[in-house]
Amino acid sequence: MAANTRKSHNKNHYQAMLDDTNNIYFYRIRSRDAAGRLTGHIVGNGLSTDKTFPLPAVISTPSNQTLTAWMKSVT
Repeated sequence: MAANTRKSHNKNHYQAMLDDTNNIYFYRIRSRDAAGRLTGHIVGNGLSTDKTFPLPAVISTPSNQTLTAWMKSVT
């Protein structure tokens, strides 16, 4: 991804986080591989940490339903 595209993409996420009253962007899964393992996510509550993992380093993750239940329990 070109640097200027990445900056524009992050700016849009940042703006959405500023307007987010339901804390939707506290944890967001960006991508999964064919087996359903996490390959990228965003963590943040006003500022974001955008991580993408190379496939060999990917670890099996809980389902979206499990993550949603955990997020509700900590907020």
